[in-house]
Amino acid sequence: MLLVVCEDRIVGTGVIDLKGKSESHEGVLGIALQKDYRGEGIGKLFMNCLIEEAIAAIPQLKLITLEVFANNSIALEMYKKFG
Repeated sequence: MLLVVCEDRIVGTGVIDLKGKSESHEGVLGIALQKDYRGEGIGKLFMNCLIEEAIAAIPQLKLITLEVFANNSIALEMYKKFG
């Protein structure tokens, strides 16, 4: 889990949790950023850090998945850039 902190306040959280048993190579990504901090490039930097840290810390990680609401256009565009 990683946090985004601005002026001593947590404004974002992110985690990549491994699934269990036969899917233990798959990580499920969850990320949240307060509305006031969206659209500034913070989410992209945060995603990069989160993925890099997960790859370094979880050697069995081979696949990262996520779920997103279809009406969350800002998140959808960012996730598409990450493939």
